[in-house]
Amino acid sequence: GAEHHEFAFGRLEDGASIEDVLEAMKKSGRPEGVEDLAGVPLLSPGASVTMTRTLDPGSYLFLCMFPTPDFTPHSAKGMYAAFEVDGDAGAEAPEADGAIVATDDGFEVPELEAGTHTIEFLNDGSKPHEFAVYGASEPGATVKDFEKWIGQGQKDDSPLVFPGGMQSIEPGASILQTITFDGGVSYKVEDFPNRLEAEFTIP
Repeated sequence: GAEHHEFAFGRLEDGASIEDVLEAMKKSGRPEGVEDLAGVPLLSPGASVTMTRTLDPGSYLFLCMFPTPDFTPHSAKGMYAAFEVDGDAGAEAPEADGAIVATDDGFEVPELEAGTHTIEFLNDGSKPHEFAVYGASEPGATVKDFEKWIGQGQKDDSPLVFPGGMQSIEPGASILQTITFDGGVSYKVEDFPNRLEAEFTIP
């Protein structure tokens, strides 16, 4: 699409339906009746990721709570999808090119070159950790600049680019994601709730 999108991901709790989740969001702005399993925090227009993880049988959904330029959550305009998982996948996970590891003290980031990589996001800490990945499309651009851009109706180009990443995952969790990094860009991986960050540049 032409706009940024979030891929919030969760498992419906027993007895809950996607209609229940959407109705709760109308009332409180947050989904209820969903076990948060973490998805992609934000993806720039034209960007693409593939996520590989182990799922138990059940009902799952994706939805986007990022606002449109008129400040309406995309989910309110129909951006959500539900699906069922039943039985064994019978598939093997792809081999990772490297791992971005979160500890309770910071991040470990491997050396990466420009192009598409299969990255393991691994939480090696004792509490949930987020892997918000973004880069500056304008020299010196910050998250505050991006928030200002949203507040002004998302006019012109975004000051930040979002190639992928993961919302908060539990200790010991490992998620594989195929993600593309552009050369000559300085990226950050950040855990906003725990105030952790690491910067890395793609040559």
